[in-house]
Amino acid sequence: MNAIKLLIVTGVRRGEICAMRWDELDLVAGKWVIPSSKTKNRQMHTFYLSKLAIELINELIPLTETSPFVFNTDKNNIEGYMHTDSLNKALWRLRKSDDKEKAKDAPPPLADMKPFTIHDLRRSAATCWGEHLKVSPHVIEKMLNHQPLNKLVATYQRAVYADEQKAAWLVWGEMVERQLAREPDNVVPFKKIVRQK
Repeated sequence: MNAIKLLIVTGVRRGEICAMRWDELDLVAGKWVIPSSKTKNRQMHTFYLSKLAIELINELIPLTETSPFVFNTDKNNIEGYMHTDSLNKALWRLRKSDDKEKAKDAPPPLADMKPFTIHDLRRSAATCWGEHLKVSPHVIEKMLNHQPLNKLVATYQRAVYADEQKAAWLVWGEMVERQLAREPDNVVPFKKIVRQK
């Protein structure tokens, strides 16, 4: 569950969250640095972690701190970390129930929502950064670790916009936490789920 929540507050790719390593994290500085060998575009990327993201990661310390991976699993023996399909299955369980009788009394938390995929969380985060936080499109592209399609832009515009990225992620984390706490009828109660083990 924390993996899905981290997808919401970071906008990372599902493969990046599944393979997150403890040695990539600096929770004191609020950074997660993904090496170039693990990114889609082969460019090292720094994610700035909001207070909420750090809380979610800290909850996993007692469970997986002895593993190199934050989302360690004994089932995926080849890599040692959670398989990306596990996120799809978790989302399915939030939306559907195998027990139809039980679902009548206590429907799954997301049963009434329109269908969506794990990757839709990344798109939704990026959309909200622009729509609600007014983050500039070029900063959003950096946050997503996208490379410019225009080769001239890619060659000449090498700015990272680290301060702008950090500010956006911190405000986004605050907004997610505040909005979900303030309007529990419109969304899944995030705080309740955060505390479950």
